Amino acid sequence: AHAATAAALRIELEEADLDVRVEEAYFGLLGARAMVDVASGAVETFGAHIDDLVELRAAGVATNADVAEARSQLATARVTLARARTSEEIGQAALVMLLGLPDGARVELTEVLADATSTEDDAASLTGRALEQRIERRIAAAA
Repeated sequence: AHAATAAALRIELEEADLDVRVEEAYFGLLGARAMVDVASGAVETFGAHIDDLVELRAAGVATNADVAEARSQLATARVTLARARTSEEIGQAALVMLLGLPDGARVELTEVLADATSTEDDAASLTGRALEQRIERRIAAAA
């Protein structure tokens, strides 16, 4: 009886572990997509800034050094964008693998961030409830 209970709890532990890994992959991918958005915006901004500086240089207000610095910043922004896209692809592949989807499948994320504050419970009761739900404690109790 104890062996069956322990085995069932171990399976539950493995499922909980998978749930955590999927959540981590989801939020990692969500973060990577946000970084792609930020980096894309930076590339656009620096591109427009260079155009402005070229006109200002022609008017004698900006220098060649100003334009060169802006081009350097644009190059850095492009590298950051490439890295963010790579992180996004890695995150996508990890989530697809964890979900057991076929290679090449794409996961479309929905950004649902609810208010995480709790008005019903205080920290001590939430901590107590979390400890009660720990699978490791249940495995130890069943052994």
